[in-house]
Formats: sequence, structure tokens, C-alpha cells
Amino acid sequence: MNYMPKDILAYVLEEKLEADFLTAIMLHKQDYSIAEIADRQLWIVEGKCFLKADSYELNMEVNDEEIVAAVKAKLYVSVFISKNSDNRQLHFFVHRYPVENKAAFDENIAEEVVQYMIYKTILALRLDTPEKVKEYCASK
Repeated sequence: MNYMPKDILAYVLEEKLEADFLTAIMLHKQDYSIAEIADRQLWIVEGKCFLKADSYELNMEVNDEEIVAAVKAKLYVSVFISKNSDNRQLHFFVHRYPVENKAAFDENIAEEVVQYMIYKTILALRLDTPEKVKEYCASK
């Protein structure tokens, strides 16, 4: 049977494997990790969007039109950094919640963050069967 990444994510959620999956991510299993950049700051100056995160020594302009539009619209944006072998990549996830009401939606945002991290790991490691997911989550 062919599984799509969304099917594998649904399997992880149905089997309640989120904690095991996140543990595997934190242990850099298969030389891959992804983490939310908690101290990220996004702001607009003269129509340009900037990202700063001291924990990763980031201070840069963001040029992605969708991210710039989301920041201008004052939507909450999560920022992630992933490492696959020696390749590092930034990821952005736009939530549907306004920044000023973030506290009211913290639980929803946390759930979306966990699912995003799991989904990106499924894609990066080609975890395309329940068996591969079980193996990824089991070995420590």
C-alpha cells in the first residue's frame, strides 16, 4: 500500500506516538533534527521583514512574500530550524491566529507546532510506512 505523508501523520496521531516521535527528533535519529526557534522576533521596517534569533545568531531579512504578508497582517508565525546531516534550513509556519491574541491560542499553536515538526521529519526521512515510523520511534 502507498502512504502519503498526511496518512503517516494521521497514523502517528491515531497511535499516540507524538511523544516517542519528538524524543527521536531530539535524539537526532538518522542525523536529522528540527526545533522551533523560541526566541525568534519578526518585524517590519519600511516594508521589509526581518528575523532575529539570538540563540541561533540569526539577524536577517526575510524575502518570502507569504511570510512578509503574514507578518504585516500581524499573524503569529512559528520559525523552525532543521538539520539533516550538515545541511541546515529555516522553516516558517503561519498560524491563523493574530499575534496580539497568541496567549488565547497557545494550546492550538503548540499542537500545530508538534504536528509540523512531525510532518517535516516524515518528509525529510521518507518515513512512508507505519513500519518505518515504528522503527524510527523505537530505537533509542
